[in-house]
This record gives sequence, C-alpha cells and structure tokens, in this order.
Amino acid sequence: MSEEWTSIEPPEPLRTGGRLEQKFCLQIAVFSDMDPHNGVTLASSGQRHVIESEAEDRERTEYPLWVAEIAGDHTCLYRAGERAPGPDFPSDRMMVRLRLRSEPPLQVGKNWWRSYDPF
Repeated sequence: MSEEWTSIEPPEPLRTGGRLEQKFCLQIAVFSDMDPHNGVTLASSGQRHVIESEAEDRERTEYPLWVAEIAGDHTCLYRAGERAPGPDFPSDRMMVRLRLRSEPPLQVGKNWWRSYDPF
C-alpha cells in the first residue's frame, strides 16, 4: 500500500451480522508498537507507518477503520479503533471494498476478514 488509496475487493461481499465482531487483518511485518491514530512501528527498522483505512458496504456507506491489534507479522483494523465487545458494523450490511493507504508505503503480504461471535 502507498500514499495513494489502494482498493481491495473480495470475490464475494463480506457479511456482517448480529453480535458478531469483525476485523480486517493485514500481513505486513513484525511490529514493536502500535497506536490507533499514529500508526505502527516496524520492529526491524523502528520506522513508524501511519495506516489509513475504510470499509465500504453495498450502499456506498464508508466506515473508518483503525489499527487496534498487532500480533506477530500482522495487524488488524477495527471499526471502533479498539477491541470493544459487540457488533462492529450494522447487522444488515455487506462489505464490498476495503481501501488502504500508508505513509510511508508498506508491502502487504495477504489480507483477511475475520468475523466471530465473542460470546
């Protein structure tokens, strides 16, 4: 991902629903630190990267996403910007696009959507 918006469109829309928590995860690198508004710090170089992201549903409603988790070589983006319990998106929506950008640019290995019932 670069300073320009990069769009990722899944082969099929991603369902939201009920009490489910949802997050988008990105395989990037090993991180040493994160802050939802100031980015992530790479363990290898100590360089900070500010990641901006948003999800878009079929109705073209946009949902800002924030870095809220780092683990090993991946980071996860949540709508709330924190790991709060409860649904992250309206239960009747279908996500069709994820947009990302980073300053400075980052290389993303893979990405995935995780939807789970925390209860």
